[in-house]
Amino acid sequence: MRQAQEFKAIFFDFDQTLHDFRKNSFAALGKAFRVASKKYKIKEEDFRRAYNEVVKGAEAHGFRYNKTSMEYRAERFTRLMEHFHIKDQDLVFEMVDAYSDAFEKNLELFPEAAPLLKKLKKKYKLYMVTEGPSDGKRKIVDMMDLENYFNGIFISGEIGKIKSTGELFEHCLGVTGLKPEQILVVGDSYARDIKGAMKCKIKAVWFNTDNAPVPKGEEKPWAQISNLKELEPLLL
Repeated sequence: MRQAQEFKAIFFDFDQTLHDFRKNSFAALGKAFRVASKKYKIKEEDFRRAYNEVVKGAEAHGFRYNKTSMEYRAERFTRLMEHFHIKDQDLVFEMVDAYSDAFEKNLELFPEAAPLLKKLKKKYKLYMVTEGPSDGKRKIVDMMDLENYFNGIFISGEIGKIKSTGELFEHCLGVTGLKPEQILVVGDSYARDIKGAMKCKIKAVWFNTDNAPVPKGEEKPWAQISNLKELEPLLL
């Protein structure tokens, strides 16, 4: 077991680290796909397969640009329908509305998240460092009443920098005045959270619920966990 170091601050990722984005998004996409299926008789599994390819391309940009949540979702659903040679902008906006409604109604933190943040806040400065459009992230943070846990919130869509290159973490260092050795990053994505942090010489904990191997040839993180409770013996 890793021994706690003299960290002063914890940088938390948001999606799939503090809340179950994967579960919520899966359900919300299902609602959007069913809207389209009623009109064009395309199977939900075919939509999902095509959408996964659309997302791969979109995630390469890491929400660097200051677009709204609706703009991002409309772009993705437009590209999805184009995959099936369909141009129907009215339907795209119906899908956006269906997704947004379902997603916001089912927001849920991981059960361990709030108790852990309360404990950590007594000892550390906490920051949220997340990728996504500003309006969507701010709205969700407000709806989930999370702002009071954090000393600051950094969002790629506001700043124009992303994690995987290390640029977003470098920005956070500059704003907070913290040094790399004073920080621990916690996140679920090896490519974005872990590798991006290590590029800045920041130690990182990989929230690896899938028990995935460290990519071949890549550096191991400072620690790995499969449940947020496992952070407590590392930090408290």
